[in-house]
Order: sequence, then C-alpha cells, then structure tokens
Amino acid sequence: MIATLAARALTQPLAQAADRMAGPRGCLLTFHRAASPQLWEKLPNRDFYLDIEFVDRFLAHLVAQKWDVVTIGEALRRSASANDNSRYVNFSIDDCYRDSFDLVAPVFRRHNVPLTLFVTTGIPDGTASLWPIGLEYTLLERDHILLDGEVIRPSTPEERRAAYQRIDRKSTRLNSSHITI
Repeated sequence: MIATLAARALTQPLAQAADRMAGPRGCLLTFHRAASPQLWEKLPNRDFYLDIEFVDRFLAHLVAQKWDVVTIGEALRRSASANDNSRYVNFSIDDCYRDSFDLVAPVFRRHNVPLTLFVTTGIPDGTASLWPIGLEYTLLERDHILLDGEVIRPSTPEERRAAYQRIDRKSTRLNSSHITI
C-alpha cells in the first residue's frame, strides 16, 4: 500500500505535466480475460487476466476525466485525423471467453461505453486448443499433477503460478501427451 502511494505521488505530477505538454491523444487497450479480485489473486496465469473491479474503477476514472470511450472504428477515424484534439480510448477483448459475457460486458454496459469484441472462431466451433485453460483449472482444483513422472503439489497461488509457467515453458518443447492430470 505504501509503495503504491509513493509510486502515485511520484508519477501523478509527471502524468499531469505530460497531459499538458503532449495534448490530446488516443489509446487502444486489448485484453483477453477478466476475473473477480478473489479469483484473480489465485489464478496460475493471472497475467492473462484483468481484475474486473479494476476495469470498473478504471472506466469510472476515464469517464470522470472526460475521456471518450469509443468503438474501434471511431478510434481509427480519430487517429487518422490531423484535426482531432480529443482524448479517447478503445477497449477490445480478444478471443471472447465466457467471462467476456459474464463479467466484462455488464461492466461496460453499466458505464454505457462501447466495447470491441474479437471472437476467435475456433472457440465456438471447437477447433481451438484450449489446454492452457484446462491447465489453469487443474492447478486451481487439484492438489497435484504429474509432469514427466514428477509429482508437482502446488498449494499456494505463487506455487500454482510457478507450476503454470514451468509447464507452459515445457509445453513449447513437448506435446501435451507428456502431462498427466
């Protein structure tokens, strides 16, 4: 908490000065997954997720600071215009997992701002490999996994993240038949 306050105290004046000097600009933000803060803390692959309560607070902040939350088409139009002097942001979600519908879309609806969704066709038609998601759930729900004959027993969120990263690195060298649940 103290580190966060100190970082804010140092960076906020710089950000405000940059706003005054740089003037208007746009930003396009992309993410894949979202989770509740309680689940986010435990997730083995939490770098792939945003805390949905953070997203809610961030949208409220942007609206309060008079940023325009725009569609991808509008963001492209504004970025191509030399005369546009507005501050704008576009949010897009890649892949569109179930949490995009259950968690993310309602937050954007509540703030009455647009959201760009890029649906991976391999998810609804069943052709996308989703083993990383299965690995996440396995690390959350099981007390051990077997990797190349070695039993891994992650019991804390940190150990689950380390196990996920280890298996993810190993998966680039192996096929999934070497991982037993």
